[in-house]
Amino acid sequence: MRPVLALACVLLALAVAGRCAPRAPGRAAPLELVVAAKGPLLPPGKLPGGDEELGEALRIGDRTLVDGSGAGLRACFVERSGALRAVRLHDVRRAAGLETLAADIASASEGDVLLLASSGSLEPREKAEELHARRAELLATLGARARPGHHTPESWALIALRGARGWLPLAEGTSRETGVVLAFTLEAARSLPPGFVGDFVELRAPGGVRVPLELELAHARAFCQAERTQSETVGGRPFPAILQQSGPAGARLVWEDVALGSGSGFMAWVGLADGRSQGSDGVEFQLLFDGEVLGRARVQPGAPWKLFQVDLRPLAGRTGGLEFALAPLGSATGDAALWGRPMLVHGFDRSPLEAWADER
Repeated sequence: MRPVLALACVLLALAVAGRCAPRAPGRAAPLELVVAAKGPLLPPGKLPGGDEELGEALRIGDRTLVDGSGAGLRACFVERSGALRAVRLHDVRRAAGLETLAADIASASEGDVLLLASSGSLEPREKAEELHARRAELLATLGARARPGHHTPESWALIALRGARGWLPLAEGTSRETGVVLAFTLEAARSLPPGFVGDFVELRAPGGVRVPLELELAHARAFCQAERTQSETVGGRPFPAILQQSGPAGARLVWEDVALGSGSGFMAWVGLADGRSQGSDGVEFQLLFDGEVLGRARVQPGAPWKLFQVDLRPLAGRTGGLEFALAPLGSATGDAALWGRPMLVHGFDRSPLEAWADER
């Protein structure tokens, strides 16, 4: 199930449950909050108490804000009236982004709720020591326990309430291995039980995880035309895919700083897009790590999807660049090559295909 659809289904169930619960006449509905964050090349998190996977999203009542582009802290302030204010992405890798976030936090009123979620890398791009100190100072005013921004990839999210004496964290989550999802229901009066202390969780990845690489395209360096697609087909069959356009020198797409473990592997279905491969001499799909070719798959026009899997366990413990490359097999260029449902898997002791089948 796609992340946004999964989130909608979960919150529909929560809304139905809320309607079924008895409520005093005239009592305002509580505010249901869900915050999801996911670092680059990490598996999506799961809603507490469920199996639904979520990537990057902010959910306030029946409103959903989803935007997986850019890097920094995605912020949204919910006023007591329910209005949304200062919905923006702050590039906290730079001093200017930290100061815009600080100004928004300082302007909050009692009863406002702040939702914060990481997006992409948070590591400083300038004056790292100064920015780490300033960021720690700012997050301390919110009552945050984690100190994100020292590592990539990582996921971090926070829900906080502005009280009479300052900010009170309602829920906070952090992880270097997986996405995080926070869910909190706040009474309309913004009241909390006496002695309330916010929840804090540091998440670990389960034994086996999979990372759909078509959802990670924004974090890759493209040396060719590349886009995410769900409409292109091979042999009449569609897959969620990355479409690469091959030029005279082929095509390259690279994810940097990919960490491989003892149970890592790669799997995709590869092929040439229907109706867009006339005159093609075929293409060789290549998977590389730090410039070394680890696997090859040759495909001709008109051929069905071809399974392409590579065992990455021999590279356990290494961190480097994971690369998709295309090499034309003839003089024709402009091949529309598809990497169908490409997945990086971790934590498995069998082939990527078996791992994916179990996940299904």
